[in-house]
Amino acid sequence: MTATELMLSESQERMLCTSKPGREQEILDVFHKWGLPACVIGHVIEEQVVRIRRWGTVEAELYPPHLADECPVYQMTPEVPAYARAAASWSPDRLQEKTDAETLLKLLSHPNIASKRPVFQQYDFEVQTQTVHGPLAADAAVLAPRGTERGIAISIDGNARWTYFDPYAGGVAAVCEAARNVACTGARPAGVTDGLNFGNPQDPHVYWQFEQAVRGIADAAHQMDTPVVSGNVSFYNEAISEPGGAKTAVLPTAMIGMVGVLEHAERSVGSTIQEEGLTILVVRCDSTVRHHGLGASLYLETIHGIEDGLPCIPNPASEKQLCEFLVQAADAQLLHAAHDVSDGGLAVALAEMCIPRRIGMQVSLEQFGAEWTRKDGVLYGEIPGCVILAVKPDHVNELRSFAKAEMLNIYEIGTSNGTAFVLNWGEKALVTIETADLTGAYEGALASILK
Repeated sequence: MTATELMLSESQERMLCTSKPGREQEILDVFHKWGLPACVIGHVIEEQVVRIRRWGTVEAELYPPHLADECPVYQMTPEVPAYARAAASWSPDRLQEKTDAETLLKLLSHPNIASKRPVFQQYDFEVQTQTVHGPLAADAAVLAPRGTERGIAISIDGNARWTYFDPYAGGVAAVCEAARNVACTGARPAGVTDGLNFGNPQDPHVYWQFEQAVRGIADAAHQMDTPVVSGNVSFYNEAISEPGGAKTAVLPTAMIGMVGVLEHAERSVGSTIQEEGLTILVVRCDSTVRHHGLGASLYLETIHGIEDGLPCIPNPASEKQLCEFLVQAADAQLLHAAHDVSDGGLAVALAEMCIPRRIGMQVSLEQFGAEWTRKDGVLYGEIPGCVILAVKPDHVNELRSFAKAEMLNIYEIGTSNGTAFVLNWGEKALVTIETADLTGAYEGALASILK
């Protein structure tokens, strides 16, 4: 390779770090221990110049501020698109409420929700045998590195549908949900990496999407004390459907990878109900609920064929309190299972907890849904800051105390038993279905599509 190619090529997996003088070998030894090539390539000097040599020949010299403070930049003007303005005035009032079993089965079989087993079963997710919770076992992957009691939890989250209609809410939600997922395992959220995929930023509405999503990520990460330590931005993601046709941008996608730390890996919590006789609770923190949680929801798109409305806006400060509650409850070994509410809403999350072991539950939702005027909003509204807990009955009072200390609302909604999945509203059963049928819809959908 030429010197220019070495300097400018975007080959992957190359990292640069600086060390204190005299300690270079210590760093090199760490890399070499893991079979990674590493070498010293330069030194920081007093002269204000970046000088690059190859085989003794100076190939480049540059004034350092040209690489940072004096770079050319675009001065873009963001523009709120018409569809986003219209979404603010959308109302679900004319929607027919769908609360039956067929609606739940249809959502469970949607590719965004359905089991991804046909994908992950092609890979060995227990390499090095340090996996505590793998796919479908918990809201985040949990690893227990050898030589320590501590563990790490990892989750990746993002909702392009939310980011499309309200990119600020989408950015905040990606951080909060990723944090919530690692906290459901008992890990305290620690740090963030992001992956941002957008269309042409020179289009004013795309720049608006990007600007607002980044602001949402920054605000949420700051309030939750989870610094963004790395990331990737990809622009100009567009396609032309036919020759001479207009370019169509991808949905604005703000993805967040979150890492959390468990003090005791063996106390990590899964998301699956594994026995009968457990009490089912919902713990909820504060958030801004719009359109009964149905705006920009998967229920609205899948069941009613409508893509409109605004998503709810999480409250990062309150989400941080929720995460702290989950960490403390898990460390005190009070949780049998924990699962957050996201795509598809509460009904989908409850079903997902029952599917792996086919253990049913009897749930009554009128107390939890007392403030809602629509039952489909209670079942399928995507309300941030909600986590379902399965606990031993004698742990309920202690959990209520934990929740009160963090200023969280907690509701007792049912028990796990039998093989039937039953969602009641007062004396009326909204959904009654065998867990075997839930499993069929959830496990079979993606496999059928891929065939």
